[in-house]
Amino acid sequence: KKLISLVQSQYSLLCSGRPHKTLGNLMNINGKTLPTLIYPKLQHFSRIRSRGLYFNGNMGLTYTFLFLILYASLLAKPVSSGPTSSAHHTKESSISDISQLRPKWINPCGYKKFHHGSKLPPNFPKINPLSEKQMLNNIVNIAYQALQHSVRFQSEYVKKTFSVDNWKDHHELWRDQKLGWLPSWEEIPKHLNEKTKLKHLVELEITTALKNMYVFLQKIAVGLEQIVIDKLVNGGDNDEFIHKFNEAEYKLKSVLCEIQGALIEMKSYEDIKESQVTRNVMPHQWRQMNSQHNRNLRDWLIYRDYMNGLEYIIDSFKHKLKNI
Repeated sequence: KKLISLVQSQYSLLCSGRPHKTLGNLMNINGKTLPTLIYPKLQHFSRIRSRGLYFNGNMGLTYTFLFLILYASLLAKPVSSGPTSSAHHTKESSISDISQLRPKWINPCGYKKFHHGSKLPPNFPKINPLSEKQMLNNIVNIAYQALQHSVRFQSEYVKKTFSVDNWKDHHELWRDQKLGWLPSWEEIPKHLNEKTKLKHLVELEITTALKNMYVFLQKIAVGLEQIVIDKLVNGGDNDEFIHKFNEAEYKLKSVLCEIQGALIEMKSYEDIKESQVTRNVMPHQWRQMNSQHNRNLRDWLIYRDYMNGLEYIIDSFKHKLKNI
């Protein structure tokens, strides 16, 4: 309990912007040395909106805390070589601690509202709203960066995880399978590595598409988080792909931030009920999976839908940009 309390207090200090001082203090606690931290580069988004909003700059610390609180829980409740129920209990309590963290997909930019009618702070810079073309172009660019990041480890991940030589063969085998809580084929009407049909692109209305994309990406973010949690619990820092999926989480958060910003510019963000996409959208049976084979397949379907969703966003807004 003392260790968990210390980790929580250190996390508060991390959020205050002094990570270089606190991380050193965490390296040795009660004679126990913590392993190397998975500490992603802080995400700083340059957008500052003029519509009564300002940006909360502390981002990217969630995963560090996730790792610390899990590790602290494991130290606080060492697993014996006896019945597996004790290990299961430790895992449950650790994940319970993690689940108390604010989801990365809720308010991804970290915006805070001023009270209506209040004056802006002194020396607050005057910001000209982005044009629709600029907003869509930003979304396409950041979605493309996120997609390229995942494509780079796609082949190696499939080969090592499923013992197949060609990721495309594996994809074809499971091509028509989908997890029911993730976006449906109607919401993303395409398959990975295929172009979206022109008829669908023509019918898209930009604001409606942005709202829908925001929500379906949030659902995918729930799945990516669980991939990272399970890899942390079952393999820790020794899992060679945990860093990749953790980075994918933050790439996705960047895409969500751009869409959130665009919806705010269009005065459509308030139509979205942020609280509707909670961790509960992912059913319990898809979280507590004892079979590594089943977890691997679940992870592939989430990862595949993540990349497919990014392709869909790029296709959709590149088409719209041609007509603006």
